[in-house]
Order: sequence, then structure tokens, then C-alpha cells
Amino acid sequence: GRTQYRTMVQGMPNEIEDEVSSIISDIIWDGKVPGVDRDTMSLPYELGGEAVLDIKLRNESIYMKLAQKFVEGLMRWTGVAKDLMFHDIPKSRNITERDAAPHIFLQTWDTMKQGARTSLPLSTWKMIETARKYKLAFDPPKVTTKIKQDLPVWYHPGRINDLLTPDDGVYSRCLRDCHLVMSV
Repeated sequence: GRTQYRTMVQGMPNEIEDEVSSIISDIIWDGKVPGVDRDTMSLPYELGGEAVLDIKLRNESIYMKLAQKFVEGLMRWTGVAKDLMFHDIPKSRNITERDAAPHIFLQTWDTMKQGARTSLPLSTWKMIETARKYKLAFDPPKVTTKIKQDLPVWYHPGRINDLLTPDDGVYSRCLRDCHLVMSV
């Protein structure tokens, strides 16, 4: 209960996940060498397991649920998270305007990929890492005209060659600032 809430709010470092897994194993096996591997123990009873908590998998499901809430955009924290993500984009991407990068999962830009270099809170960074791991992507079965029109035009995932249509520069800024072009 409490660890789930705290993981959702603060994130759980890998060291703590490993420590909790070790504690669970020590309790189950009474400090002896495990006779069955952790994956088998985590299986449901019907499949021959003991339904033991797999803390890493449970945390990944929490982070994927956070990613779902982020994509839906209904939570108050999504605006803050988007702003933090914008400030965590590597300088090499040369993205200087916040309006050009409104949504990490709908565009081609990305945040820092190394946990030690990121400025994101742990829970936000883990949410992005888990979404990357499971290849969270915009891939609807049918793209309606409304969906197409709502997609951000800058750093568009369907664009074939990034070099032919720059997303930053004088013309792009003019389209964004003067003509208010934000979506396809």
C-alpha cells in the first residue's frame, strides 16, 4: 500500500528495489539459498508459483500507469512535468522554444537518457524510461482528420527527413509566433 503510493509520487531507486526484493527473498527462504528462482515464485498459484510480489514489475506497472495519465493530460501535474521535460532536453537537440516541444510521446525529441545526467525528478524519469522500455508510441488503428489536426507540427513523428524541414530557426519561429501554427 504505502510503497505503491510513495513509488507513484516519488519513484523508487533501483537500489531500494533490489533491497526490497532481497528482503522478500530472505523472508520466504528464511535466509537460505532459494530453491526456486524469483520469476517462478512470482507466478500465480495456478501456474505453480507462490504469487510473491515482484517489486520491479509492480513499479514498472505504476510508471506505465503514470505515463497513461500523463498522455491523457487530465492530471494537474502534467503541465509541470512537461515543463521539467523541456528543460531536460539535451542541448545538442537545439530546441530553444517551449512551444515547439509540447509533448514527449507525440514528437521526436527526447530527454536525457542517463539517470545521473537528468534534472528530472526520479518518478518522472522512471516514467519516461519505462515508457521507452515498453515502446510507448502514438500508433492508433485509424487516424481521423481530427487526430491529424491535433498533432503538433514541430518534431512530428511522421516526418521522413528532419533536415529538410527544420523545427527551429527564423521561419519556424515566424510560423509559431506570428501565424500561431502549432498543429498539423
